Amino acid sequence: MSQRLCFLFVFLLLPSFPVSGFADEASPASADEVLLIVSTPFEGEMRDFGLPTLQAVELAVEDYNAAGGVLGKPVRFLPFNDECQPGKAGELMKLVGGSNATLMVGPICNGMAREVLPMLGRQGVVVISPSVTDSGLTKTRSFPLFFRTMWPADAQPEKQVAFLKKKGFTRLALLHDASEQGVAFEAVVRRMIEGDPDLTMVYQGDLVGGEEAVPAVKAILGGKAEAVIYEGGRGLGCVMLALLREAGFAGAFISGDQFWDDALLGKMGDFSEELYFTGPMEVGGNPLYQVALERFRSRIQGADLPGPYFYYAYSATLALLNAVNQAGNTDAAAVAEMLRSRTVDTPLGPISFDEAGDVVGAGMVVYQYKNGEIREVSR
Repeated sequence: MSQRLCFLFVFLLLPSFPVSGFADEASPASADEVLLIVSTPFEGEMRDFGLPTLQAVELAVEDYNAAGGVLGKPVRFLPFNDECQPGKAGELMKLVGGSNATLMVGPICNGMAREVLPMLGRQGVVVISPSVTDSGLTKTRSFPLFFRTMWPADAQPEKQVAFLKKKGFTRLALLHDASEQGVAFEAVVRRMIEGDPDLTMVYQGDLVGGEEAVPAVKAILGGKAEAVIYEGGRGLGCVMLALLREAGFAGAFISGDQFWDDALLGKMGDFSEELYFTGPMEVGGNPLYQVALERFRSRIQGADLPGPYFYYAYSATLALLNAVNQAGNTDAAAVAEMLRSRTVDTPLGPISFDEAGDVVGAGMVVYQYKNGEIREVSR
């Protein structure tokens, strides 16, 4: 699991990756090729987050072209450095209009996606993002040409609450770090609990600066909580788990995969019993995952792991080009229909997309640390 998407960045290695498939900005799509735009911050402050997406697209396109292309035509990709800045949306749309492109991988940032998706929808561009998590972009179904290989933000809290209920825990407590993500997380958990008569929220609190840690522990014990849901940094989470266990709390503690660290879990000893965390499915044994990894390593001598979102972008590219093949053309509506109705093998496993545009087959699972081992306990 050391090869999971844990943002194990290869910052010093990224500059040596020779991204060589750039299309000419002045050259619109021709009838003899399939043109794909890649919107990601591959230069500037966000480079380390955005360049892996561009790398993944290049490798996936190379693989397709080596096998004969799409619809018997070569695939050409045109990169746009969006810097994760919504203010760049106008420039991106000029590029889209000038190239007559109907296919895009990206953007990778929520703000840019929120700004540009209405414009791309009107232009008739099918978009797949490897990392945008804003739940509203798919749940509202306002953008029928938008898809993503990353799960939406509300998938994690929904998975955690559903798992605890399945385990028989009905009296729940929620702790978060008061960050924007923590507040959004709280809203989803609260909605689920208040909408389920079998569940009770016995305590909810934010832990700004850690000052509320001890009062929170007392309230959780006093409310007879059976399980604690935590959203926040690993350091604060470890402190809260230790305080709860020392105070006698024996219930479940569930969080995100910030606890995924064998050395840390080993040091926590008995405190880690009944510790659960959610994370992506293990795909290290997937043959296409290994292909993508080796293709990356072949480009950077001595490199170990790609940067963030690499496998999600590689999978997005395979899914998009497969949909074009299945549709028999690059018409946006036809390609979107194939994305929803066809399954394609990717480094994330066999995936498709639901009616909202969220990925199916590459979702989140629940893991448990028990007897010195991490194991999957629920899908």
